[in-house]
Amino acid sequence: MKFKDIFLENRKIETIMRRKFPEVRLVMSETNKYVILKVLLIQKERRNKGEARAFMKDLIEICDKNNLDIYLTPSDVYDGDIKRLNKFYKSLGFVKNTTNVTNEALVRFHRSHL
Repeated sequence: MKFKDIFLENRKIETIMRRKFPEVRLVMSETNKYVILKVLLIQKERRNKGEARAFMKDLIEICDKNNLDIYLTPSDVYDGDIKRLNKFYKSLGFVKNTTNVTNEALVRFHRSHL
């Protein structure tokens, strides 16, 4: 199945992403305007192999197709390196969140905002 063929009737992005990336620990909130990515955890032995980038690219593709912004806050709770995570997310188009929508640190606006 190609992501361009997915239509989100009930905003079940988390379900879609869990099916495609079963090894990723994930917590998300979804509305009809945005997604909040609360937890994206790659097991230590699976890190630095492109899994997080592949996950995020697919998430971005789905959100762009459905005009949804993505909000998140990089965290060191699971041994994450905040500087490295900020660089990673910025490479994917995330910027400092200056909106009043959520208190998350970063946002990536969907394609029509760009």
